Amino acid sequence: MNILNFAWNTFIDIAQKDFDKVRLILDEHLTYPILSFDEAGYVVKIPLPKRLRSDLYTLHGEYYETNVEGWSNLWRTFKASLYHAAIHIAYSNFEVYKSWAKGKDTKAAIFCVTLLEDLHATYRAAKNHPGILYDIAYSNYLSALRLNQHMLLYDEPLRYATVLLLAAWGLENSMRSLTPLDVEAIKTTKKLRELVLEAVESGEQNKLIEGAQLMYSALYRRGSLTEIPSFPYTESHGRTNVFKGSSIDESQELLRRSFSSLGLKAEELRDEKLENLQEFEAAEVKINKLKERFEKIIAATRLEDLVVPRGDYAMFLRIRANLAGVIANIRNQLRLLKTAEDEVSGDESGQLDTQTAIQVVASRSLRNDVFTRDEKVLKREAWAILLDASKSIGSTAPEVRKLAVCLAEVAKDLFSERNLWGLFAFNNNFLVLKDFNEPYSMDVKARIGGLLQGGSTFLPDAISVCSKALTSLPVEPRILMVISDGYPVGYTGIERELVFKIRKTSRSGVLLLGIGITNPSIRGFFTVNCDLMEPYQMMKFFVRAYFELSSLF
Repeated sequence: MNILNFAWNTFIDIAQKDFDKVRLILDEHLTYPILSFDEAGYVVKIPLPKRLRSDLYTLHGEYYETNVEGWSNLWRTFKASLYHAAIHIAYSNFEVYKSWAKGKDTKAAIFCVTLLEDLHATYRAAKNHPGILYDIAYSNYLSALRLNQHMLLYDEPLRYATVLLLAAWGLENSMRSLTPLDVEAIKTTKKLRELVLEAVESGEQNKLIEGAQLMYSALYRRGSLTEIPSFPYTESHGRTNVFKGSSIDESQELLRRSFSSLGLKAEELRDEKLENLQEFEAAEVKINKLKERFEKIIAATRLEDLVVPRGDYAMFLRIRANLAGVIANIRNQLRLLKTAEDEVSGDESGQLDTQTAIQVVASRSLRNDVFTRDEKVLKREAWAILLDASKSIGSTAPEVRKLAVCLAEVAKDLFSERNLWGLFAFNNNFLVLKDFNEPYSMDVKARIGGLLQGGSTFLPDAISVCSKALTSLPVEPRILMVISDGYPVGYTGIERELVFKIRKTSRSGVLLLGIGITNPSIRGFFTVNCDLMEPYQMMKFFVRAYFELSSLF
């Protein structure tokens, strides 16, 4: 199971929410987790592990060596981040604090609510998902090892908040020495934990408000927070440097305290399996090969970069659900077309079907369907679908992602396993949604869901990249379907360049189809073309074009 499958299935199992209520986005360019909202519900963004160089990984702004111990620590931290976000979705209701927070210092109020709900959600999750606590406790411990002691020496409010956070998870001893003020913060945290436990047992929300006020009053007396301290694997509330110090030597006593705070024993921590490391490395090799192959082609064009879109699997599922009726209608038509095609099984030429011929002779039948032909069985095709994702079609932005979903859903049913098909998009960059040899997997669907628009319309360059990628495949025929508004934009002479690239592509043996989105201007460039207004028309044209072209070869 790859990282996306693991993360999605684990998250949904704990959060108990479906895709129409929560989006989970994994992003290797992100440093810290982000918890936000859209019109439908929660949006959770989790950083992915990333290789900085051959001997170093990074995650949440921390660094891990590329050995067994380094990966084990990284993977526990990644899981803790996933668990932490999921339990907030399952058990937290931040609306409870809305009235209480009015008129209060923003940073102090955010810190109090965050710490309180971290405890509250974790205690509630302990009953239903006790197994997740081990990775959370271990990640708390790893965070404490990186405590930046120096920056807390002269910032009393920040120090007080940090001690509250550490003490909440049994990690106050990570401070080199405790001042009387630190001891007071530890006592406040002890009372806070008691209130949270009472809230969990009784379900009384007023206990949570009481805890928030207790913490806020104690913190506010110390002054204003310059930043909101938080463990790196938890959701970000702005810039924080509290846990960016040099890692101290491991401490078995500190580890024991971290586990004890959640009712666990450190010796119960099991060794991390390495299957996920193998999956991660295999995915790295695969995506690097894909990038290397396309970057060589892109280097000869004006396109600025190769982009593999950030995945948004939940958005893909939402769009597919909204278009379920349209997709089902096209699939029914496709099924009828295939059935009609399959019924024509006999022919008066080809290879003799011996068994059928014996039966015909024995029965003295007038049937002539005793020959079989191999052409359709052995034929292989390669299709590239190229979708305009530039700013110039911004007015139809929602439709472009719908088109990508619809085309992909039809293509996966239309093409047999022997055929190759790829789905790509472009603006001033070239975007790979599905490469020719990739399976139509969760990763591919997530890329489609994460497709965004913007930038210029480097149509001739995108056609050049797709056609070269097609001609490198040992398959015939090769067909390129271009879906655009027909307005190339981005550099001087781009329209002349488009005409040139279309002629060159046609001479290379690639058959070009041009489909105009919302306007017919595409007719001026492509010999074979049509203009469509909605996904249903697009899919109908796609299916018809497939069967008509297939009959020619």
